Amino acid sequence: MVFILLIFFIVTTVFVDESGLGIDTPTPVPPTIENDSEPVVLRVSEGGSVYYRNREIAKDAIASAIVNERNGGGSGSVIIEAHERTKVSAVSEILDICSALEVEKVVTKTARSATE
Repeated sequence: MVFILLIFFIVTTVFVDESGLGIDTPTPVPPTIENDSEPVVLRVSEGGSVYYRNREIAKDAIASAIVNERNGGGSGSVIIEAHERTKVSAVSEILDICSALEVEKVVTKTARSATE
């Protein structure tokens, strides 16, 4: 008897399809640098090597490159293009340098290679 009632309950039960919360996600907008002058573009390879103007530079020279660009009339903004497999510590070191130099705008993005 109980088995028949259980089958009757299962057959007659209406399953309500509950929808989740309606969330409107924003569309991604690529970052832009509003100044007319060119930013400092630093590319970080998979191994952590840093390239500036298609030349490999030492991490000690990053600060001087940013300062020279500022003194030369550049925006002083920095774009860090890191390889998708670069260790976070390599990018973090550059971000620390930018923070120490009080760079107002720093943009990070990933690339498939350091020369993209």
